[in-house]
Amino acid sequence: MASINKSIPSIANGSLEIAPALANLNFDFALWKVAAPKEFEGVGLALSTSRREEAEGGMLHTIARKLGALFKSRVPATPGLTKAYGTRASEVAQALSLDDRGRKRYGVFADRAGPDATSLWAAATSGTTAISVHLLACLLARIWDAPEAISIWVEVVKRRKEEVNAQFDETDIAHMATLSAARQDFPRAQIAEWDDSARAWLRIADKVKDKQQKQLMLILDNVEVPVNGNTDTYDSVMNAWTNSLVQMEALVQGISQQARTGEILLGLSSWHLYPDLTVVTTSMTHTSSNILGTPSEPLFGMLNKGRFVRMITNEEDKIVFLRKIGKAIAEQMRLDSSQILIRYKHRLSGSRSVYEYATAVPLTNASRKRKADNSNADGVRSYHRWLYSGASYGIPLEYVEKCCTRFSKSEEEVLSAIKPHVSYLAISEVDMTVSDEDFERRRVLLDTAGESVFKREDQLIGDNYSDVGIYWRNFGGSTHCSTPWYRFIYGAIDDAALFVTQEQNNEFIDVVMPAETNATKMYLLFETGKMDTLETARELEGCACHREVDGDAHLRSLKAISTAAKIYSHFPNASVDVRILQQRLYNARWIGEGIGSREGYTVWDKPRQTPKALQPYALGNRQAFACLAMFESGQYDIDPNQLADVMAMCSGDSIYFRAALLADPYEFIERGDIRGIIGNIGRPVIAFLVPPKAPLVKEASLDEWPLIEHHNFDGSFLDNFQNTSLHLSFTTAERPLNIGSLGGQDKVACILETLMSVYDGGRWIGDLNISNLDSVSTTKLSRMPRCTAEHPQAFGWRPKITCIDSWLGLINAPEEKVSLLRAHGNWQARLAASSISLALGHDMVILPDEVCLQCLHRFVSTRFGNVVAIG
Repeated sequence: MASINKSIPSIANGSLEIAPALANLNFDFALWKVAAPKEFEGVGLALSTSRREEAEGGMLHTIARKLGALFKSRVPATPGLTKAYGTRASEVAQALSLDDRGRKRYGVFADRAGPDATSLWAAATSGTTAISVHLLACLLARIWDAPEAISIWVEVVKRRKEEVNAQFDETDIAHMATLSAARQDFPRAQIAEWDDSARAWLRIADKVKDKQQKQLMLILDNVEVPVNGNTDTYDSVMNAWTNSLVQMEALVQGISQQARTGEILLGLSSWHLYPDLTVVTTSMTHTSSNILGTPSEPLFGMLNKGRFVRMITNEEDKIVFLRKIGKAIAEQMRLDSSQILIRYKHRLSGSRSVYEYATAVPLTNASRKRKADNSNADGVRSYHRWLYSGASYGIPLEYVEKCCTRFSKSEEEVLSAIKPHVSYLAISEVDMTVSDEDFERRRVLLDTAGESVFKREDQLIGDNYSDVGIYWRNFGGSTHCSTPWYRFIYGAIDDAALFVTQEQNNEFIDVVMPAETNATKMYLLFETGKMDTLETARELEGCACHREVDGDAHLRSLKAISTAAKIYSHFPNASVDVRILQQRLYNARWIGEGIGSREGYTVWDKPRQTPKALQPYALGNRQAFACLAMFESGQYDIDPNQLADVMAMCSGDSIYFRAALLADPYEFIERGDIRGIIGNIGRPVIAFLVPPKAPLVKEASLDEWPLIEHHNFDGSFLDNFQNTSLHLSFTTAERPLNIGSLGGQDKVACILETLMSVYDGGRWIGDLNISNLDSVSTTKLSRMPRCTAEHPQAFGWRPKITCIDSWLGLINAPEEKVSLLRAHGNWQARLAASSISLALGHDMVILPDEVCLQCLHRFVSTRFGNVVAIG
């Protein structure tokens, strides 16, 4: 009795003085359960039965209790934060919760569908400290990938156990549960599942609070504040965790906080609580990388010499942009103000337009010139503009002569060809649609901005053919230009562009304005909303129309993105890992497996044919799953040949599956048609689910033979399989996948043998292999076409058909010419019956939802042998 001693509560710190013998007692954490705070009740109600059982008594509950006990004395009390977080978590969970009817729609995935809040509910039923530990899991999941976060957990748990044991060895004082937890094992696999569930919850909450989360992250991404400066893993994590808890507790209590370090910012981004923010920061930065490969022409040539200028929406924005470029060109090429100019197309009424001119750099007139307002412009250094006022103007004789030489035409032929060739007004025409008021309004606006305005008609300019160049003697009043000829150097030549005098080296522009510089400038125009996105998309579409993908890494990457976009079009709320932007998509293995291209699909504002070069690859199921794995992980390029027979893939908070798994077997499923739902199977890896090679089917026992009844068909199509349900379970067969990298401690992807079982009122009937429905020969499986002849149904004669109204009746199908399994309108039973019929070797006909008896008789009469019809 003396060896047991006693335990004495310490009034000072609430700990226990424990004798060494008592410290060796084992504490069963799986048996410890507390009532969840009422704010978390919505989380529990949103869970499926199997998930709730796991959270309240399974491995996740045990790990939550052990972690809560281990860190009990290190975590500050945060009642306000716990209440606020529980309220927000219940709001998130209820937003995506499913009722029984909704779950049934997901068939075999019913127990796995919906938000994965298993670890959160496990924490809520394990005490307030466990809730704080869940919040730590969210912090780590926010900033670290799963392998790194798991390793951090292992290190933190190890150091905490050492800390508790050292304290007890020194003082013989410790919390009983804390000391017991320090003597427990924390397998890496259990920690991985804890992290995975928290990670799935984080993604769910991000989607539900999408708008608020994006607004917050846009702010936080531009705040350059480190979480803390501690280089020791344990100390850094503990400081970040406790400081964020304390500061968030103060926030929810209404006490303003100043974020001098990043702990509270990390808490804001991870816990989906959104207080008012006042942000003081410096500037934004932009980084980019060439992940699409080196194109034969950057952006199909749109970056070449600034062709993208055409897509700038506003006329004045084009001129402002070209003046910035013109200044850089003039400085690099040492041009004076008379050796470079801007020509731009000004839209008139209807579809008509006219070329107007502007200086690229401020111009000083060397002689007296009369401005549009009849004032003198002598000695004024400013930007100049030549606007069209509606009057007629001529064409210089020198320009006509050069056109004659250029096109080998006579002067009369050139003059007669100019007018229909151009879209703007030609010789001696007066545009009555341009009023004096229009011109004066534009002049005043430009004059207010400090520009000198002149009439375009007062200048003798030849500019009808862009490839001939521009002839303008004494541009801007200059008398010292070596040539009056100007040629294109930068911009959209037929819209808005820079021209320089003809003696300049035109190729030097590629040095002054390389493609990388143009790409940055185009990006900034998009960022500031000055680019016409629809017109840019059309331009890209037109450029890609006649391109070949082979040998062009850039096009292969764009085609890969087009393919992924097609796959993800079925998942409106899905997200991808941004690290995909660092991958060389043109080398992805699943691209090499693509066969052909899909048909064009709707893009932008109206249906049109997508250019062949950008049409999605027509992927098979294996390639589609490999594509999804790459975009979900942002990095794993899995060989599709490893994914044979895969029927579903689980990653994070999403389950992706072949469309046939949740569809009536009569439906035609396109090859590579993958669908997805919000859900999780509780594995901390990207899990590819495959059926067993030889699925089992129940055999009827002698006691069950009297229960088998086969009746003659009376003409009614019923559903006699209403107690049928599909369920998912896993065998112990599992193997890791080769993802092309070595050295990690954790599996990141695996093949998981999965049983898709059919039950009848809780009684197991068999395991299914839905992939067989795609691969069987047409002699074994056929689908009866719908009747288009409108045959009368009440014709007084019915074909001789034997009914199958139970699973035992199908397993022991009658040896009749035609047997009809009656599961009308029950897609789950029809799907299961189709798979089991094939497994048993039956010839099978799947009937449409509305069956014509005459068509049925005619259809089955052409078949040899006995046939099972699924009706």
